[in-house]
This record gives sequence, C-alpha cells and structure tokens, in this order.
Amino acid sequence: MIQIQGNAALAVDSDRVQADRIGRGDVDAFERVMRDNNSRLFRVVRAMVPDDSEAEDIVQETYVRAYQHIMDFRGEASLSSWLVRIAINETHDRRRRSRPTVELDEISNVRPMDILRGDSTCGAGQASPEAAVARAQIRRCLERAIGNLPAGMRDVFALRALEEYSVQEVAELLGIRPEAVKTRYHRAKALLQSAIDEEIHQSLKEAFPFGGRTCDRVVAATLARLGLADDR
Repeated sequence: MIQIQGNAALAVDSDRVQADRIGRGDVDAFERVMRDNNSRLFRVVRAMVPDDSEAEDIVQETYVRAYQHIMDFRGEASLSSWLVRIAINETHDRRRRSRPTVELDEISNVRPMDILRGDSTCGAGQASPEAAVARAQIRRCLERAIGNLPAGMRDVFALRALEEYSVQEVAELLGIRPEAVKTRYHRAKALLQSAIDEEIHQSLKEAFPFGGRTCDRVVAATLARLGLADDR
C-alpha cells in the first residue's frame, strides 16, 4: 500500500469527500475531479499509446469507470492515484486486445541511437535558432522516442519521469517489484540516450500538452456518455 502521511492524509480525506459527493450525483464535483486530473491522466496514457485520439478515449473510459464505481474508492491512496491505476489497467487491456507486447529480452541487442534516429529532424543541428521552436522540436523527438520504447519500459518511464511517482508507487500501480521498476527505468533512460538527455528535464514539462479545448472536449464527452450533460 502506498504510504500516506501528514498533508497527504488530509488530501485523501478531501478526496473521500469528493468521492462521496460524486456518489450522491454531484455533477459539478465530478467535473472538478476531471479537470483537476485531465492533464496528468492524459500525459501518463499518451506516453503509453501511439496517438492523441486513443489517449483521449482511454481518459474518457477511465472517468466513466471511475464514476460507475466511485463507491469502490476506499481512500487507501489519493483519488488521483486511484484514477491513474484505472487508466493504466484500461491501457493494458486495450494493448492486450490489439497486439502482443514486446518483452524486455527481445530488445537486448537494440542500440539506443537506432531508436532516436527514427526521424532525421531529431538531430540537434536541425533545431531552429529560436529557443521555443528548438524546444518544441526536441519535445516532439522525445515523444517519438518514448513511443518507441518497449511497452514495459514505456509504462515505467511515463510514471517515473513524466509524473514523478516514486519507485514504490510505480511498483504498486503496475503490479511489479520495485527492482523491476528500477531496471526498466534505467534501461528506458539508456535507450532515450545522449541526443536528448540534456533536454529531457525541460522537455518533459511540456510533453503531451493538454490544452483547454481538449480538456473541455473530454469533460463534455464523458458527461454525455454518462447521461449527465443535462444535469448541470
């Protein structure tokens, strides 16, 4: 179980109140939860799937499942972590239905730079003189490189690097040993390698942006699917 202390415990108490309100049919409370968690869920899921559209679908499905099972929320971890767990499970379910995953042993001979050279625009020499444009190019290169990671590494990297979960939290969310989390995270960083290593920290803050219109679209679509659009 993820350990909760101090301010985190107070946050979980607040989460229980939110969950209780949602369970009583408070649509505004549900919308607040969605808007508070949209960016995090999208970033985690988008790092695990090939495109924005599928990521949005999974985020919507996560909220639908959470709403339908809100009374199952026990407050053992934060509401945010509970939603992330649902999103991960939905992503893994879709992955199993669509195609087999790549096992870690299958990429033992892959060279890191082969992954990073998947697009010729990734090279530092192609960057614009404008810092903002250069960072955008690096971010896109980084997103492609993350997308090319084997599934198990990609999941760990998304949670550890993008959302800064602890090793123990990632292990619990993915149902693997902490040692496996450390190993996969180390290998993932090695595969992402030198061309973007120096830019990773800044680029991750901007990776997979979740703009206002997209946020509104996910909220509206989720409320419509649940028949709650007219209950505002």
